[in-house]
Amino acid sequence: MIPRRTSFRYKIGFWITIITTLGIILTIEFFSARTNYSIDLTKYKQYSLTPPTKRLLDSLNRDIRLTAFMGIDAPEYKQVRNLCQRYAEYNRRISYQFIDPNRNPGLMKHSELVKYGQENRGTVIVETGNQKEFVKIVNEEGLSNAILRLANPTRKVIYFLQGHGENDPFMPTNLEFFKSNPKSYQLARKALEERIWNVKTLYLVSENRVPEDASLLIVCGPEAEIPAEEVKAIEEYITRGGHAFFLLDPFTGRELKSLLKKYNIILGGDIIIDKVNRIQGGDFLTPVVNTYVEHIITKDLSSLSTVFSWARSVSFEPSFVPGLDVQALLKTSPESWTTEDLERLNRGEVTFSAQKDKKGPLPLGVIASFVQDKKSILLAVIGDSDFASDIYINLYANRDLFLNIVSWLGEEEKLISIKVKSLQYQYNPLNKRQARTLFWFPVILQPGLIILIGVFVSVCRRIRS
Repeated sequence: MIPRRTSFRYKIGFWITIITTLGIILTIEFFSARTNYSIDLTKYKQYSLTPPTKRLLDSLNRDIRLTAFMGIDAPEYKQVRNLCQRYAEYNRRISYQFIDPNRNPGLMKHSELVKYGQENRGTVIVETGNQKEFVKIVNEEGLSNAILRLANPTRKVIYFLQGHGENDPFMPTNLEFFKSNPKSYQLARKALEERIWNVKTLYLVSENRVPEDASLLIVCGPEAEIPAEEVKAIEEYITRGGHAFFLLDPFTGRELKSLLKKYNIILGGDIIIDKVNRIQGGDFLTPVVNTYVEHIITKDLSSLSTVFSWARSVSFEPSFVPGLDVQALLKTSPESWTTEDLERLNRGEVTFSAQKDKKGPLPLGVIASFVQDKKSILLAVIGDSDFASDIYINLYANRDLFLNIVSWLGEEEKLISIKVKSLQYQYNPLNKRQARTLFWFPVILQPGLIILIGVFVSVCRRIRS
């Protein structure tokens, strides 16, 4: 029999344990209700906001409201709700709500809600004050770009030079891979317009001058020679503090050499060959680039690749001019080289000649900034126009490279690297070396090793018997 004093002591200890445990649980519940902390263990941080989005949200000076028109039974409901929650948790100036069109028909009477909620369910309305943006493809890129447009209601203008066989941003495209028109830049234009850019075409033959509202001029893949009068108009635009992006294919743009030389940029009269670092199925004129020079444009591309087709080298001379800063942006592999001898290529002679060719790594992209008399001139030159065409823009990190260059030239660095993170499969072609490794190991070496082990075991058994 337990003494009464000991029994009383056990009861006190029991109730103290219960009260302490409840206190700990309530304390944890109290703080967890007010603090949301999670760890994203996915390889590509699928459930975290990207640093550019965080910088954008940090700069918000107004309240943003997200209204999603979808029911709980919608297949994308959970994904969209989690995304909106991450925005609201990061910045309390962002709030969100979900409206089920079936359960709240009264809210659908408003004309805008009928248009963007009833007929296009799944749309998210992003609004601040009287301004609204409608996001139909709901992902981080779409929401961040919508918030960015609300924060910057004035859209900057980008002009694509036309009239000399350049790539056309308004040319219809074919969504099937490698069936698009090689001169179409429609996907690039849509990517720009999803941000804060207004894309227009420019015919200098009739304008004679780059418009004053131009934030950026893009000269992309001219096939014919640009007349001297138009080159002069481009030079005048740059001189008065303009920003320009030149994408020039091999053996074109000779009339622009003297203009670019003024800023220590040298256009190579050659073509880049790489027999090792190229996409599987592509020829030796489609080099894959993995080497980037440290810059805000390339800071998030260090572990990614970009692919080019029919590209030239673009180099630079060291600058001793005050205010002029020139640097390479990306380089080819050590296995690459350039040649100026097209006749040898046409004969199928794809071998390096120490006397005629130049060995890699070689720059195929250069940027320059020049500050003088309170004017800021920004230039970027890439020795290929195909890499951002409809055929190639969604391969590797081509889209990111193109948009990052445009953002830097347009002095919108906060736009750099705001890109979609998707759980869907992304096409990532193998280069020749990867394809060879993938073939030899599982197809030849692994089965061969199993056969050898089997033969060895069989021989050992026969010897023993």
